[in-house]
Amino acid sequence: FRDHLTWVRGNHALKFGGEYRLDINNNFEIGGARPLYSFHRMWNFANGTPIFELLTANNQGKPTANNTSFQTGDLAFFVQDNWKYRPNLTLNLGLRWEYFSPITARKGVIGNLILGPNGGLGGAVISTDKQLTDRDLNNFGPQLGFAWSPKRFNEKLVIRGGGGIGYDRLANALLANARRNPPNGAIYGICCGTATGEFGSPFVGGQIVYANSTDGTIFGFPVHPLIGGGTNPANGLPRNGSIEIYGAPRKLPNAYVYRYSLEGQYELPWRMVASLGYQGSLGRRFVRIDRVHITVPSSNPNIFAGYFARPDVNSSFNAMLASLRGRLNYGFSFNLNYRFSKSLDTVSWEAPCGCTDQSFPVDQKEEHGPSDFDVRHSTTASFIWDIPFFTDKSKLSGKLLGGWQISSIITHHTGFPWTPKIFGCLQQANTPGAFCDPRPTSYNGMRPASNSNSNFLRPGGIFGVPGTSVFGTAFNTNNPFANRPAIGRNSLFGPKYFSADLSISKKFGLPHVGVLNENASIDLRFNFFNVFNNLNLAPFNSNSDPTRVQLQTFGIATNGLAGRVGEFQIRFSF
Repeated sequence: FRDHLTWVRGNHALKFGGEYRLDINNNFEIGGARPLYSFHRMWNFANGTPIFELLTANNQGKPTANNTSFQTGDLAFFVQDNWKYRPNLTLNLGLRWEYFSPITARKGVIGNLILGPNGGLGGAVISTDKQLTDRDLNNFGPQLGFAWSPKRFNEKLVIRGGGGIGYDRLANALLANARRNPPNGAIYGICCGTATGEFGSPFVGGQIVYANSTDGTIFGFPVHPLIGGGTNPANGLPRNGSIEIYGAPRKLPNAYVYRYSLEGQYELPWRMVASLGYQGSLGRRFVRIDRVHITVPSSNPNIFAGYFARPDVNSSFNAMLASLRGRLNYGFSFNLNYRFSKSLDTVSWEAPCGCTDQSFPVDQKEEHGPSDFDVRHSTTASFIWDIPFFTDKSKLSGKLLGGWQISSIITHHTGFPWTPKIFGCLQQANTPGAFCDPRPTSYNGMRPASNSNSNFLRPGGIFGVPGTSVFGTAFNTNNPFANRPAIGRNSLFGPKYFSADLSISKKFGLPHVGVLNENASIDLRFNFFNVFNNLNLAPFNSNSDPTRVQLQTFGIATNGLAGRVGEFQIRFSF
């Protein structure tokens, strides 16, 4: 629900408004009632001896679906004043307050992980409440802007600027797995029942229960006798078994961004307009998911994996923006935009998956670097030409022979950053689990070549030699996190990009007869994407083969983006 009121009073244009949103999640994840078994190759499967079992169960060990529904919501109010302070100066003043309700159980409670004394799983407990985290009611976002046209330039120059604070809610996917925490249920993982190539310890000494449904339905799987056993009142965890659990600080603040900009726009001869400006932002308190069972040296016999939301991710963005646009004679118009920018952060994506894992999560200073989506130089040019022949649409010649248009968009940028990775996993002493895909531990200082297509297609890529000739792969297995990365995150740039799209269209006007009105027409359009069939190499995604130092494909582009594509469209309007 959203509405606003506008009130014009003198040289003030006031706006008052508010909005409310309610999101309800009733996905009961019925698949949780069916245990998941993993096998090692076909012979292992044929013998019915799984090496791993994952199941969601209640506190008595009965496999169950997660039937905890939850809701979130937004509530906001704002006031804004567009103040015409002088004929050539307008001020924009505003204030917005926003409330993002935490994940809230619609019935019952939600369990949250409270870390132990050293910030790890040792001594961790479960707290229960209607809401996963506390309310954050401090989201006040002031806004300020101005537009000024100095008189000495005869209204050809406009200077605009402003700044403000904006807040945003977290994606539910980051924290929604907490609905499966005790007391609503628990995720158990039992590993590992079979050594590679041999049946060394089937069923982990009987801990894995491999059974079918007793009644043929998804709810008929039997109680697991070795998990659950009720709840330990001292910590809220199951008495038996080891679970996966999710948590967040009780005082979890909302992420916010300081944003600011300044721009000058000038009217040039020949109906052209040029602008030059600056845009920047500072992001604060964004969230990353910390695998505390790996990053903090401690263990808990009842927790095999703990995922904790850390609101410690900061970001920055600074850009110079330049543009030139114009509407020239003979139906020709164009728009040219150039951006020189830099974006920095420690994590670029908020998601509860391995795709967002950091390569050295125990020290955020080591993770500070260019954002995954950082592009240093970006240029976009577009034009539209309405061919000025037979322009009189009232005549038959205009309807049949006129109405041709040619348009194009040309895009170029200098590539996305990427990080060399090595095979291997880091594990601290007396800590369950491991953190894989770290960065190299040494670097010989070889200067990479430019990120041109030809360099990414040659053996060794931009280094011209195998990755192991440039980067070291050995690390101290007794204390692997002591080996700090030798190269910064996202310190190399991937393939550049260039593409030109072209569209040719023709509009045939139809006579105004019968059901056809005066605007009836047939539109034909021919679209060509990457019309020059330029070879664009695919960006290097995290942990892909081109980023693996030990592989022969290190630094070499192994995939390309789409070549020239053409399509034809026809539309009948009446």
